[in-house]
Amino acid sequence: MESGDFILSTERRFLESSFSICHAGPKRKTGFTLIELLLVVAIIGILSALLLPALSNAKEKSRRTRCVNNLRQMGVGSLLYADDYSTTLPPFRAYAPYRQEGRMNLMSGSHYSRYVWADSAGSHTQWKIAKATEQPPDCHFENAGYLYPDKYVGDGRIYFCPSLVSGPLSEEQYSPLLTADRGAIVRSSYFYNPRTQNARDGNFMRRYQKTTDFEGHRLFACDVITNPDPLLFAHLKEKGYTLLFTDNSVKFVRSREAFALVASIQLTPGPNGHTFGNPQQLDEVFDLLEK
Repeated sequence: MESGDFILSTERRFLESSFSICHAGPKRKTGFTLIELLLVVAIIGILSALLLPALSNAKEKSRRTRCVNNLRQMGVGSLLYADDYSTTLPPFRAYAPYRQEGRMNLMSGSHYSRYVWADSAGSHTQWKIAKATEQPPDCHFENAGYLYPDKYVGDGRIYFCPSLVSGPLSEEQYSPLLTADRGAIVRSSYFYNPRTQNARDGNFMRRYQKTTDFEGHRLFACDVITNPDPLLFAHLKEKGYTLLFTDNSVKFVRSREAFALVASIQLTPGPNGHTFGNPQQLDEVFDLLEK
């Protein structure tokens, strides 16, 4: 190697070494400090506190929308049923053909309008109900239940408010749909056509037995009116009710007056257990909800 080449080679190595030293800098530490981790956790907690109520409200609003759609479909199904049966609406029969001491559509019990299907003998417990008009002996549809065998309401999901995720009036109680419970009964979370001719005077015959009885914008179906129990009261948090009217309009109503009256009503003891209030008291609630 010539002396010139040796000098150039030495200078190049010196420059490269100097450049590396100047740009290497101190060695950077990896990972997070404890303070940084605590700060991240705090931020996540704050965001959760802000977002979770909003998400919960959005979820409940979605359920309420489905509840409105349930009653709307129930209303349409009722009109189709009446069109097929000479304007006659689905009846309440109590027991087939009906109780000897009663009459068709006698709504003397405040809870009668929520029944969908019943076995008067009580033998078909946890029984999967066939989607057919003909049922086993002593078994019969009631109220909006008549829409089920005529295929106006699909698999029966519309009988249950989605806000009731469990409990005696929930879809879960009668799954797979429709399956009778341990009492050989199917109850809806909705009152169907619950109004009487004149409950105050003791006339408990159903007010709307045919579509020709309709009176404009009047209550035709609603969430079950019952004591403020989260397993029974579908929209307890909102203190409101979803309502279907005789003109087939549907809306969600918050009524402080109605809620206060419901909260004051007591359970009434009877031969088959306790029922909530009586037809006269429920009639007052219906009047307030119709305002």
